[in-house]
Amino acid sequence: MTMPVEPDTGTPAPDTGDPSQQPTPTDDAAQQPAGQPDTGGWDELIEQWKSDGLAPGQIAERLAASRKHEGRAKRYKQQLDKLNGGGQSPAEPEGSEDWQAKYEAEQERASTFESELLETRYENAVNRAATNVGADAEALLDSQAFRDAVAAELDEDFDTDDLREAVNKVAKDFAKKPRFAAQQPAAGRSGGDFTGGPGARASIDQQIADAEKNRDFATAIALKRQRAALK
Repeated sequence: MTMPVEPDTGTPAPDTGDPSQQPTPTDDAAQQPAGQPDTGGWDELIEQWKSDGLAPGQIAERLAASRKHEGRAKRYKQQLDKLNGGGQSPAEPEGSEDWQAKYEAEQERASTFESELLETRYENAVNRAATNVGADAEALLDSQAFRDAVAAELDEDFDTDDLREAVNKVAKDFAKKPRFAAQQPAAGRSGGDFTGGPGARASIDQQIADAEKNRDFATAIALKRQRAALK
């Protein structure tokens, strides 16, 4: 017996519930969970600033500056795209050169701002490393050879932790050289300050406090060693 063939009505077949026949979600929908707004990458930058020891006020100031540069650059880029017809027109419309100049200038400002942030992270890492290994922080910061050695330890996409690790590694080697070793402070003229009595401890404690306040880490380290010898 021959089964009758259903005529083609042009109507799609009903949903059978077969997962293989169901449409798959787009990548954007899969990667954007509901209720989780895009942070634009600022959280990572803020965490880096916190790890650099910046105060909340400094973080807020730098975050505002970063957003300002990014916002300006985006606006200038939108103007360029609008003038260029979405990038499809081969002709250079009137006024596009002005917007191009503004866009490039803002990009340069943003790049300069990032360079200043990187320099701050580098200085903080060097000061901490000098304290840990007994090196002269100023001598390390002034040394191009030290900077080059640190750069050689870093990959292109390094973060703050990578920078600290590289600085510490290189600082240990450089601290072995007399030029970069922490200098011992000269003894005071008053012999009573370094005889081991209560006056000596009080004097050294004050000098350590002053050195740390002035971020003279090399002197602070040397004074702490001298204080330990008086115990």
